[in-house]
Amino acid sequence: MPVILLVGFFWGADKLISEKGAKRLYAYIKDAVSNTEKSRIFLDLKDYLDKNYSLTSGLFNVFRNVLIFTIISMMVTFSVYAAIQPSILDVLFTSGFLKQFLGSGLLIVLLTNLAAVALYPITVNGLLSDSPWKSVGYLLGEAVIKVLVFLVVTLLTWSYFAYVEGAFGGGGAKAALEAIPPTLRLALSFNNLTSVYLYSVALSSFPFFIISLLRLMSKYPMLARSAETTLFWLPLENKPIRVASLTAGMSTFMLCSSVAGVAMLGRG
Repeated sequence: MPVILLVGFFWGADKLISEKGAKRLYAYIKDAVSNTEKSRIFLDLKDYLDKNYSLTSGLFNVFRNVLIFTIISMMVTFSVYAAIQPSILDVLFTSGFLKQFLGSGLLIVLLTNLAAVALYPITVNGLLSDSPWKSVGYLLGEAVIKVLVFLVVTLLTWSYFAYVEGAFGGGGAKAALEAIPPTLRLALSFNNLTSVYLYSVALSSFPFFIISLLRLMSKYPMLARSAETTLFWLPLENKPIRVASLTAGMSTFMLCSSVAGVAMLGRG
């Protein structure tokens, strides 16, 4: 459901850019598939990430850049959520909403994104492993760790609201913990505010996923050939947003699969 929603939402978005713009973007994508780590997208994106999200640029700069990126991603995903659930706009400026969105949601997404930034160099370097299983393990491990950070921060903030604000019937950490699996099940299908936090993390992770994917394609040419074949046979020429949405769907699927496993724990 979440992957279908993401791909479907952006499927018609190619109409928002000009034909010349679409051709140029599609040329960049084809270059990325053909040349992987030598492509313009890889070199420019990696340079941007290394300059703005590397510890060599200073802890304050990293924190500031992650905070800005977090706020932007939350604004984007909240806009989508508000379009699907317009009733949320009725409580937009209430204290309860602001406490939840800023006191819990922003903190959850920010700390998870900081963890993703810390994991980025480890994951990218780990993909150079001679073993394909180790390479995939690094990629999946990154997703699992981000989900764990997301869950731990969620539990901590919800426990705070349970003890201080009387949320969850005042049941404390136990009630907050029991509420997580059913809340995540609803979040996966974009049916509550937690979905904004979850998909904000997915959106924030997309640039890092692109670097990892292109590195994998460079390391294992069979992946690159498969991608080239896909671009050749599918009706995606000069439709770069559709290609991007499919790629984003892959990234989101990895994250949401881990979340779905946790959500299933609350069944039965």
